Amino acid sequence: MTSDPIYSDWNPDSAPVIDPSVKFGVNCRFHPFVTIGAVPFSFRKGIPRVRKPVLAGVLIGDDVEILSHTNIDRGTERDTTIGDGTRIDRLVHVAHDAQIGKYCILVAGTIVGGFVVLEDEVYIGMNVSIKPRVRIGKGALIGAGSVVLGDIPACEVWAGNPARYLRCNHDTTGLGNSCCSCGAS
Repeated sequence: MTSDPIYSDWNPDSAPVIDPSVKFGVNCRFHPFVTIGAVPFSFRKGIPRVRKPVLAGVLIGDDVEILSHTNIDRGTERDTTIGDGTRIDRLVHVAHDAQIGKYCILVAGTIVGGFVVLEDEVYIGMNVSIKPRVRIGKGALIGAGSVVLGDIPACEVWAGNPARYLRCNHDTTGLGNSCCSCGAS
């Protein structure tokens, strides 16, 4: 599965930091100052704060691009995963144990909490915060600046703080295909 990644604008002072345990597919592109496989910010309950053991890693699919100053943490219980064809903009944080599906887009400033699941083809707008353990369904679109506190069904558009339902996302493919069941095309 692992191949040599393509480093965009690589120089020794700005090279991505990739933990040796990270596995990634072919044709992946990592830009300057990316960190993949960092130790997660995850602690056991109680005092003193004791860090949870890191029992998993990071799996990145084929043809994934991660832009500068983005961080992806290792999993504590399961691998943090990034699906094939996903694009991650600058200044994004993907916490431990998150599962990002295929062909997702995460725009700048997004924070993905621990154990979040983004199904395939999800679009996350700029500066979105997603609470830990939330699931966002296939083809959903989350508007810029949203704070997602609960699960979002497939093929819906949500926005706001807290995020609220706006409408069906009738065409997630750009090909005139509707993935929602509202009857509109």
